[in-house]
Amino acid sequence: MRFLLPILLLALAWGHAGSVVAADDAEAPIAMPLSLDIVDEAGIDLVSRSIARITAPADALIDLGRGDTTAVLNGLYDGSIEVSDPAAINGFYGRSLGRINGIAPVGTRLFLVTDEPSVHDERVSSHEIGHILGLHHETSDSDRLMFSGTNGIDLAGEEVATARYVAQGIIDGLR
Repeated sequence: MRFLLPILLLALAWGHAGSVVAADDAEAPIAMPLSLDIVDEAGIDLVSRSIARITAPADALIDLGRGDTTAVLNGLYDGSIEVSDPAAINGFYGRSLGRINGIAPVGTRLFLVTDEPSVHDERVSSHEIGHILGLHHETSDSDRLMFSGTNGIDLAGEEVATARYVAQGIIDGLR
C-alpha cells in the first residue's frame, strides 16, 4: 500500500519547518506566500500551522553546517533553541548533517534533514516524519519508506495504522 506521496510529507515538513538563523543575524526575513495542496491516500490530513524563523547560537549553526548536530540538538532538547510550536511536528533543513540524510531524535517532534541527501530529498522528510509517527526502520524491503538509504516510498497496512494511531494521539494531546 502506498503511504502519502513523499511530496505530501514534504509539504508537512515545510508547513512546520523552522528556519534557523544565527542569533546575531539582524537581517529581517522576507515574507513569501506558500500554498500547499495535499493528496492523501492514508486518511491523514496534514494542516500547515506555521513557517517560522528561530534563532540559534552562531557556533551551533556553524557546527551544523559541518555535519555536527550535537549543539543544535542539545539546544532543542534543553530549550535554549526554542521552536515556535512545540505541539507540532517541527522540521529543520541544513546544508549538511555529515554522513546522514536526516534525523528525528527519539521522543521529540523534531527532525533535521540535509540539503544534500544521498536519496530523494522529499523522501528523507517523509522517512523522518514516519519516525515521529511511531514507525521503525524496515530491514527487508527496499521499496518501503522506512528502509534506510533508498528511495522507497511504500508503507504496509500496519504502518499506516500505526501512523494514524500516533497522529491521533498527538492531536488529542496524549503523545
